[in-house]
Amino acid sequence: MRNFILGVLLALSVSTLATQLNEEGSLVLNKQEVNQLNVEWYQLNKNFEICVGNVGELRHELELLKKAKCT
Repeated sequence: MRNFILGVLLALSVSTLATQLNEEGSLVLNKQEVNQLNVEWYQLNKNFEICVGNVGELRHELELLKKAKCT
């Protein structure tokens, strides 16, 4: 979860640096910046999926340990 939050903060900081503020308040990204954000979002999503899998494995191991201790 810590890596996920760090990734979100990193993506936000990169997107803030990669934007250009117009006079009317809108933001503009060029094609390269959009592609970079897409790559970073994909990597963030994959890291999140890995974390979810790790948590599932740890919960399973915890249940096994609880059962082994009770017998």
